[in-house]
Amino acid sequence: MSTIKCHIDRREIDKAIKLQRKLKKKVTLVDITGLRLAINNASASWNVNFRRRGLNYEGQRHPQRTLKIGDLVSLSPNAARLKAEEIKAEVRNGGDPLKRIENEKRMSREAEHRDRPLKIWLEEYRNEILGTHTKYKVTEYVNVKMTLNELGMLASSASELSVFDLMKIAKIHREKPATGRQRFGAFSRFIDYLVLKNAIQSNPAKKLLSKQKPKPAAARTAFYSVEELRSIWFPKVEIRADYLKSVRFLMIMPLRAGEASVLEVKCQGAQFGC
Repeated sequence: MSTIKCHIDRREIDKAIKLQRKLKKKVTLVDITGLRLAINNASASWNVNFRRRGLNYEGQRHPQRTLKIGDLVSLSPNAARLKAEEIKAEVRNGGDPLKRIENEKRMSREAEHRDRPLKIWLEEYRNEILGTHTKYKVTEYVNVKMTLNELGMLASSASELSVFDLMKIAKIHREKPATGRQRFGAFSRFIDYLVLKNAIQSNPAKKLLSKQKPKPAAARTAFYSVEELRSIWFPKVEIRADYLKSVRFLMIMPLRAGEASVLEVKCQGAQFGC
């Protein structure tokens, strides 16, 4: 490596580039201000050395570090010199440019992570929280996905969610309040997950008034009399034995037909013949 101390300008840079091509090794120009230009075969980058003020926890001076501030294409000598002076001023004021830049990159990555489309967040929610093992959790996932589709927000970010979007759920399902209430609940729980992941500050669903949320389904108005139940239990027409057993089972058990259809027989103990 060849190091040349000079006032870096366009003329000195051209001379250094020719020298580098001749020597086929890195040539570094060092300005009196501390600005450095490292010229390699395929690139030329501006750098500045700095040392944090004060002493470390062992009572020693902080080590000297090098910070890249740009390349020859993006920064002219004067612009690079100004950038280097800004770095030095930050150090004089007790700052740590490298730590600041690392924090800025981390914050940028976190912001990019938060701003992912809601359809990506939904898949993460499914994998991390819901899974696919129970019908309830599968239904929960479907309700959230359907809601995002109805709101046209599959490609939106969490930060775009508002109370107005949650109010739309009740309007969309005005004629089917039970569906609207189910979708609203599932979607609100999904937003709670987004809050937990710092993708959004608060759940807008919790800011709605009761009258702005989907109304509960109307109470049942049809109730069978004892005579009607007896006619179902003992039908006058011939019905397959397995159908009749299913109907009788649903009459005495508080289960929906879909829930009853997936029940499994699990018995324990000799008294049950297992």
